[in-house]
Amino acid sequence: MNREKMEEDLLRSFNQLSKETNVIYHNYAAANGMSDATFWILYTICYYGEGVTQKTICEEWFYSAQTVNSSLKLLEKKNLIELRLAPGNKKNKQIFLTEEGKDMTNRLIVPVIEAEKLSFDAFDIQELKKMFRLSFEHVKQLEKLVGKISDNSKGEDE
Repeated sequence: MNREKMEEDLLRSFNQLSKETNVIYHNYAAANGMSDATFWILYTICYYGEGVTQKTICEEWFYSAQTVNSSLKLLEKKNLIELRLAPGNKKNKQIFLTEEGKDMTNRLIVPVIEAEKLSFDAFDIQELKKMFRLSFEHVKQLEKLVGKISDNSKGEDE
């Protein structure tokens, strides 16, 4: 098998693996009555702690402000979170779990975070660092190359 064919096969497998990872989280969220955005908002609160801002969630998960805001309104309506103005910033709100929200995240989100941690136990720390470094480099390279394509196509449309 030549290098080009091997790269194509690996790329397809890599993309399928990435999609499969996303599907794991999506299916879990859906099975528990949550949208993907809601799942990742609650996950972020568990990970960063209460008081995380809408802006942080948008930046961490690449969701639009509108998507995050809609999910937060729904969580607030269900009495799972409380929104408070961030000190010194009347535009950005901090997110706090209600008692119901804490119960829900302890029941549904914390076990996922624990499963993620356990999944890493199959690797030693050097393997994990290498896996991260290679994935990071791949994403940055892809971002750069797709950005060039996007820049070139803008010039053609004008």
